[in-house]
Amino acid sequence: SPFGTGNITLSNGRLTTPASFVLDTTPIVVSGNGSLTVGNSGTVGIISGSGNLTVNAPVATPTVTFNGVHTGFNGEIIITGSSFARFNSVSVGGANVLYTIEAGSILARRSTAANIALGGLAGAGTLRGGQTTADTVNFQIGAKNLDTVFSGPIIDGDGTDPLRPVKARITKLGNGTLTLSGNNTYTSNTTVDLGTLLVDGSLAGTSAVTVNAAGALGGAGTIAGPVSVTGTLRTNPTGLRKGTLALASSLDLSVINPETSTVTAKTRFDFGGTTSHRVVGISVAGALTYGGALEIAIPGTTFNGSYAIFAPALTPTGAFASITVLGAADAVVATLVDDGFGVFTGTNGPIT
Repeated sequence: SPFGTGNITLSNGRLTTPASFVLDTTPIVVSGNGSLTVGNSGTVGIISGSGNLTVNAPVATPTVTFNGVHTGFNGEIIITGSSFARFNSVSVGGANVLYTIEAGSILARRSTAANIALGGLAGAGTLRGGQTTADTVNFQIGAKNLDTVFSGPIIDGDGTDPLRPVKARITKLGNGTLTLSGNNTYTSNTTVDLGTLLVDGSLAGTSAVTVNAAGALGGAGTIAGPVSVTGTLRTNPTGLRKGTLALASSLDLSVINPETSTVTAKTRFDFGGTTSHRVVGISVAGALTYGGALEIAIPGTTFNGSYAIFAPALTPTGAFASITVLGAADAVVATLVDDGFGVFTGTNGPIT
């Protein structure tokens, strides 16, 4: 680098580099709100410090390559200006970094690293598998423990990349909630290890969705692949959603948790409103297997009538080990009857 090997500190400042400029050996230390405008095919090395760094490559083919680690940075990196930013070589993201990809911009992987850490993911741009000689990149999202919404697509690498396309895989980490409201077409697996993944858009790839014991899945979107749960399935945690979580394949709530050798799945339906109850139900086009615990949470003091909280195309198999009604102290549900096809009927009365 023409700047040598010393640090560049951006303290609420801006740095602009020309095309093909190499900053690999010059670490950037962010303090406050920094801005980095990179000429086409420019590279950036280590990013550390704290605050917000806006990265922009405003040219006809706006490519910026991250060639350094972000593990020492605690803050937000914002990809803007229709930029194409990519992780390369040792750059494996940052578990304490919120990556915000603004509309029109792309963040991708171009390295042999199997895992890319995204402490958080937000924005309306595109997260892409990228290209390399490996088959799959695992985007590990959420270790920063934030609640974020990503409305752009998550996709595999495409055929325009110089090397073979790379499938994208998603692993949800951290205690926060990641809401995906876009049309996601990546084709490798989705795993919820920690925290909550809400699908209000779609997961169009047909690979498996696995919810582990400390994870939760919900939303009112569509999921194409088979879903298995040892953690929590909770469609409407805020009570404000309407609609249906549509599963185009199977749902298995009877999976044995290898850590306990028992079925630990918990399915919870949260009803909104105190007079006209609404609930985000689950439609299942494939096999539906009950198991674990079922909870139904009622916000008011009355619950009367029949509710199709499941809408299976096939007759469900298995059984819930327990069914619990949560709500007002003494006037919610006396009985709760399943018709065997996903419709549950409640009758007012004291909880028993």
